[in-house]
Order: sequence, then structure tokens, then C-alpha cells
Amino acid sequence: MFCQSGLAYMSAQDEAKCTSANGIYFENSLINEPYKCSPQDPDKKCMINFNIDDADNAFTSQSSRDKVEADCRCAMTDQTSGFCGSVIGTEFYRKAVRAKKLVLQRSDCHTLDRYDFRAQKDKCGIGRGNEEWRFAVDQSFNVTHWPYIHSSSSYHCV
Repeated sequence: MFCQSGLAYMSAQDEAKCTSANGIYFENSLINEPYKCSPQDPDKKCMINFNIDDADNAFTSQSSRDKVEADCRCAMTDQTSGFCGSVIGTEFYRKAVRAKKLVLQRSDCHTLDRYDFRAQKDKCGIGRGNEEWRFAVDQSFNVTHWPYIHSSSSYHCV
């Protein structure tokens, strides 16, 4: 089993629960998509805060286990522009996971090729020219290279 948001927290010993992000912060300020930040100080991180069920508070310390750090990555446009290096737990990430899941559910590829999008273009996968395959590839690229897709010059370079 996996979490569509890509994010889970430890809810008890040897147990975890899926969750989603409830906000991304940089320098203690809530930032909105596309999650701009300043990469000039590598010690300053983006903080992806996530939801924890009230029933799990006894096990999970709210102060230390309700967030994930992500580096602020240079946007390759100038020296001061950057974006959070991960969007895990967000709706954007969830959409990418759903697209990939659709491709994998229809795959007859060998286990070693299952997660290779190039193999999915072959007969064992969902095939060439399939819009669902193209969408899954685009979404996977965008999640993987999030900091670089917000400028047309860096997007086409990557």
C-alpha cells in the first residue's frame, strides 16, 4: 500500500497513516504554489507541514513530527530566485501519483521495467501515443524537477 499524497507519519509503533500537506512555509511564512523561496542561505529550509489526527497526538509529538524539511532550490533564472525542492503531500503531487498509478495498473511489463516510462511505451505498457502515458510522464517530470519548471528558459533546458 502507498499514500497517494506521498506522505505518511508514524502514528504508533510499527504503524503509519497517510496524510497530506496543510501548508508549505519558508522563513515561518506560509507560501503558495509555486512555493517561491530564496536559495541564498542553504540553512533556511522549506517546511512542509502536514495534518495529524487528534487520536495520534499521544504518540506523535506535534512540535517535532508534523513537518518535513525540503531544500530551497535555485530556479536557474537568477541568483536570488528559488522554489521549494519538494511538493510532497500537495494536490499537485497527488495528481502525479494518480497518473503514474493508472499507467502501472495497465502495465504487463516485467517487474524490472515496471517503473521505467520508456518501457511503458513498448507493447507491455500502455503504448505509444497514449495521452494517459504522456500525462503521467509530464506530471512525473514536473514533480521531480519542480524548482525548474516555472521559467520557460529553465524548463526547456532541463
